[in-house]
Amino acid sequence: MGLKFHQGDKKLYAGYTGNRAWNSAELLKNPFNGQPNPEWLGAWNTETKVKETLRGPLSRMFYANQADAQTKQIGALLDGDPDGINLWLIKGFHQVKLDASQNLLETHLTVGLDGRLWHFDCRMPRGMMTIPPHVTGATFGALQTDVDADDFQKQKRRGNKKR
Repeated sequence: MGLKFHQGDKKLYAGYTGNRAWNSAELLKNPFNGQPNPEWLGAWNTETKVKETLRGPLSRMFYANQADAQTKQIGALLDGDPDGINLWLIKGFHQVKLDASQNLLETHLTVGLDGRLWHFDCRMPRGMMTIPPHVTGATFGALQTDVDADDFQKQKRRGNKKR
């Protein structure tokens, strides 16, 4: 198992993606200004490049050195899980910006784990740099749905009825 790529058909992330695939140009637009990704970033939005970024040595060092168990777990799940837990790439590289102070490009990847979204900050090579792309930060948000990975919906409670 391990890392899978959302094709727009998982109910679990439909609300977030609008039923779009992980590399859809519409999904990857910058939410702050509605602009599409720079054209050069298209070459990075492949399954191979995303896997190399998330599983690379600098990214693994990042996961291993985190204090919280959840980020360490994400790093471990990228290679697969004996229980069949999958991480889903929800959004490819997006929100590119230049960190002028360090002359580095920063971008994001969005990954889902059982309805919770994880946002990975990534550094990208620029110009003549030979440093590989890698994860520099990870945060997670609230659950996006009450439907679990097996498409079971959490039952809502009904009001108390007196008998």
